[in-house]
Amino acid sequence: MGEVFFTADTHFGHRNIIAYANRPFASVEEMDEVLIERWNERVRPHDVVYHLGDFSLTRGPRTGEILGRLHGEIHIVWGNHDRPAYAIRERFASCHDYLQITVEGQFVVCFHYALRVWNKSHRGSWQRSTGTATAPSLTTPTPGRWTWASTATTSTRSPTTRWHST
Repeated sequence: MGEVFFTADTHFGHRNIIAYANRPFASVEEMDEVLIERWNERVRPHDVVYHLGDFSLTRGPRTGEILGRLHGEIHIVWGNHDRPAYAIRERFASCHDYLQITVEGQFVVCFHYALRVWNKSHRGSWQRSTGTATAPSLTTPTPGRWTWASTATTSTRSPTTRWHST
């Protein structure tokens, strides 16, 4: 296994997200191509990506075409805009409504929506959601133990958070 990434809200094929999120693209086709390019610049084929929802709003086989072009073993946690991704759910490494994982000894709760309280939150666990997984800068709950590398802005979506020990 390579590096572990967290991302969300790519909204492939979602024409209206360009205006809603102020993304700097002239067309949905341009946005999709840039997102795929940025994703593949960061993620290698053997890396693991947890996509925390709102993967795609495109119709027909396009969602499958996009997924097939993306590097990494992609696990999805369903968001509210994932009907096209759900239609090809067998193509993801795994699919979840809610996910609890351990990454290098750190317990992490993954969900599309931000939670006020989550499993083991009082014992140092971390929660990743669309709001926290796409923040331009993230702090580390245990100083010096972990760092979060964030390289994308909301307008250029790529797997935004790389997990690695310091």
